[in-house]
Formats: sequence, C-alpha cells, structure tokens
Amino acid sequence: MIRTKKINKESILSGIRIAGIIIGMLIVDIGIQFGLEQLYFNTEDLWIYFIYVFFKTSLSFPLFWVTVIFLIYLVEIKRNKKESEEFEEPENPLDPEKKKIKWKLIAIGFIIIYCVIANFFKVSKAYEVCKINAETPSRWAYNIALLKDAASGDTEVVELNFDKINARTTTYNYTVISGRFRSRSRTGLTCYIKYENKEGSTHNAMLESEEAVTYLNKLEKLTDRIDITVKIEYYPNSGTIKYINDISPYDGEKLEAHYNSILEQYANILEKKLPNEEEEGIRQTKIILDVMPNSIGKKLSEVKSILEEECIDFEKNIDVRYLSSKSFGIGEIAFWEGKNRRIYVVEDQTEEDMVKIPFFDENTPVDEIFDMLNEAGISFTCYADKSWTRNYALDYTECTPGTMIPKNYTFTLSLKNIP
Repeated sequence: MIRTKKINKESILSGIRIAGIIIGMLIVDIGIQFGLEQLYFNTEDLWIYFIYVFFKTSLSFPLFWVTVIFLIYLVEIKRNKKESEEFEEPENPLDPEKKKIKWKLIAIGFIIIYCVIANFFKVSKAYEVCKINAETPSRWAYNIALLKDAASGDTEVVELNFDKINARTTTYNYTVISGRFRSRSRTGLTCYIKYENKEGSTHNAMLESEEAVTYLNKLEKLTDRIDITVKIEYYPNSGTIKYINDISPYDGEKLEAHYNSILEQYANILEKKLPNEEEEGIRQTKIILDVMPNSIGKKLSEVKSILEEECIDFEKNIDVRYLSSKSFGIGEIAFWEGKNRRIYVVEDQTEEDMVKIPFFDENTPVDEIFDMLNEAGISFTCYADKSWTRNYALDYTECTPGTMIPKNYTFTLSLKNIP
C-alpha cells in the first residue's frame, strides 16, 4: 500500500514536471516572438524582421517540440534511468558524450528537415495576404525576398492615389487541438496594405499591427472632399513597407499627428462638407439595419452585392466571423449581431457551433426561462431593476425563441415588474 502511494505520488509529480516544461517552453517561444517583434518596431531593421518571420513561420514549431522532448528526456527519462541504475549495472554502457552528440545531431537534423520541407509550401495562413507581384509566394520565396532586401537595404518610392492603395484588416482560420484531442477552428487577425509598385504590378504588404491601416482608412474618408496622395517607401523584393509618408507604419503617435495636421490644414473645407457626411452616414446605417437582419440564410456574396449597389463598403461596415454549422449551407449567413454589426458565416459543416434558443414567452416563469437557457448551454445577460419588490416577468429578448445563435454568443433579455 505504501509503495502504491509512492508510485502515485511520483506519477503526479512527473505529470506536473512535464506540464511545467511544456508551459515554460511555450512562454519562452512566445517571448522570443514578442521580443523580436518589439525589437523590429523600435529599430525598423529588416534583418530583425527577417529573423522574426523565419522564426515564427518556420523555426518555432520544430524547435519548440525538439526542446520539449529533449527536456522531458533529461528531466524524466534520464532521471528514471539513474534510479534504476542504482540497483543494476547496464550490460553495454555507452559513452555519455556520444549520447549527447547523437541527441544533438537528431534534433538538428529534425529541425533542418522540417524547415526544408515546410518552406516549399505557401506561406502560413497568417501571411497568406502577402503577395509579391500579385502572386502568393512559398515560404522559401518570401524568406529569400526578405533576405535579399535586408542584405541590400535598397528601397523604392511611389506616390499613389487611394484608387491604387487598399489598407485592410482581415481574418483567417486556423485549427487548434482542444480537450479530448478534438480539433476546433479559431480566428486570427491579419493587417495588410495592397498597393501598386513602381513597375505597375501589386504588392500585398503584411503588417504586424494595425496602426497604419487605421491611419490610411481615416485618410481615405477625407478623399471625397480633398485630394490626398500617399507616399510609400518599400523594399522591392518582398514588398515590405518601410515608411508611409516618411513615417514608420508602426509609429502610431506620428501617424496620428500627421493625420491631425491634415485636418488642421484643410479645416475650412472639411467643416463645410461635414453635414453631408453625417447625412450619408445616417443613410448607410438605415440601409444596413434594413438589409442585415433579413440576411439570415442568404449567401454572403448576395448580401455584399445588395450593399455595394447602395454604395456601402461592406468590409468597412460589417465584421465577418466564420463558424461550423449543419443548420445552414456553406457560405450562408447564420446570425446577425446588430450591436456590433457582425455576421456569422458558415465555413463548413463538420460540427455544430450553434444552439437554438428554447421556446418561452412572457407567461413562462422566469426561473423556468433561466433553467431552459442553462440546460441549452446558452450564456445570457438579464437586465432587471433590483429595487422592485413585486414579481418579475419576461419583457424583452434580443432574439426570438427558436433562433439559432453561436454557442459562444451572450444572449440578452430583460424583465419587467408584474403589476
């Protein structure tokens, strides 16, 4: 009995040590990426950016697992071997130095093989927006382009109108392994600037943060009243942007100051046309609130066309999220979140990421409504005046009972005082 308890204790401690190694290395991995990213923001050195991109897209994954396995070997397997060697002598002891060399060679070989094979494929999902001369490069091509630009340091400059610039924030989906080894889809955010280069082709420049996208989108809103051009200095091989109007794309304070200086310079013109802009905003909002609540079950492309016919920029006004659902067709809008102007679109039908609101009405006791929502696994927020002394009854629901909503969505309802 005592030995069993000791074994169980050792197993628990072993599990804690292994979990600590994985979590520790994950922190180190994220820390290296964050450190390189911040170093690039502060130095604007393309060599740093090349190392950051190569580490993040090619080296991080194999290095993480090789290091984790090696540390587990040192902490657990070697420890267990030492304990067993106290009681029995190995038949053919190996030279410890040879073992170390063998481990190093295996680890280095694995990393090299992985990097070589992985880099023949196209850039990772986070970098899919990157395009060199309008084509998506492989990881090798993109890293080599960055390497050439870093080595030469040469840049080119273009001055463009907004019909040749497109600054956007978009999302991409990636898969993670959750509990019980089930894969689930997650959404990441990517910022990029599409622009015409000196040769007349196009580059899509990946950005690691959204300061420049915000700045350019704010400038673009002024172009219906004043003429604005944008000066872009970029590296010709990779298309990476060095400066926008002689400002780093990651210097949010200077970009904001430059935008404010334009507002001051053209204050008289901008103030004269402000009422028209307000009227246009009201018009667009009214159309969006008429079209989007009735878009459930319609194709995303169809709803986009309706808004574009009304001269409404869909990407600027509507946030798109993707999910898996068997209740709607692929590409159909499954839910409209009015308060955030957000739609949920079905990407695939592999699982059900939506849940139906149970059926209840104002005659259903409040406790029963709460029980039904909890049983359905729906998160909800309920508003009521706590100073009331009488009974409560259902007053308002954000969505009618029977509506399909995303599982991670917080449903809103309110209560009224029963006279």
